[in-house]
Amino acid sequence: MPLNPNGKIDKPALPFPDTAQLHAVEKERPADNLTPTEQTLSEIWSQLLPSAPSLIPVEENFFDLGGHSILATRLTFELRKKFVVDIPLSLIFDRPTLKSQAAAIEALRIADLGLGSQGQSVDEQVGAPRVPVMDYAADFEALASTHLKTSYGAPSGIPTDGLNIFLTGGTGFLGVFILARLLSLGQVARVTCLVRGKNGEDALARLRTAATDRGVWKDEWLEGGRITALAGDLGEEKFGISSDAWSSLCETIHGVVHNGALVSEVG
Repeated sequence: MPLNPNGKIDKPALPFPDTAQLHAVEKERPADNLTPTEQTLSEIWSQLLPSAPSLIPVEENFFDLGGHSILATRLTFELRKKFVVDIPLSLIFDRPTLKSQAAAIEALRIADLGLGSQGQSVDEQVGAPRVPVMDYAADFEALASTHLKTSYGAPSGIPTDGLNIFLTGGTGFLGVFILARLLSLGQVARVTCLVRGKNGEDALARLRTAATDRGVWKDEWLEGGRITALAGDLGEEKFGISSDAWSSLCETIHGVVHNGALVSEVG
């Protein structure tokens, strides 16, 4: 699959399906065989998904067609408004196919009318199993103990302890937990965080507030000199810091954890 620089699927680079593929889809799921709920749901999918096919197979996965967490949230609101039923966001992830979502919606509507089987959950009424949860990190330990150690060993001259780490994106939700994790490691002596700010004090205040709000801040990090906030900007040359500060980083930093990114909250 074509990937963009962030490692995600580059959807604009995907080839457009040829007529044979479209014909196969049409044969697989004629439009006349859709239930009213499936038909309505298919229309909502087509409005939300950026490149939805003209005919959506009932077994098609919302996320395989380009859906993501933000679109899943919008889909939840559209379904609540259209079907007038309290649909949880988790339903989109537990039942990502068109057929399973439609069945769950119908079960919820019946339950609201008091016509469903008492004591039965939506899962029991629908009858179809949920999509199994995949533990994508399950193989990390095996990789870390074998492949990663042999293929990505530390360069010569890097100490095994007393490490100085440079962290970007430390004020974000994930970043503060990465910061806390790094400082919990005995091998790490100090973490320097690049933070947007007017100066070092302002950058440190932002970092401290972000970590405190998520319950991971420890005053001992400052008392032990284990954390430094550097005011700068990833978008500028040399992060917008002075030449002396840049030279100091190049000479003292042993490793970089690049967690910073340009994030848009617009759905």
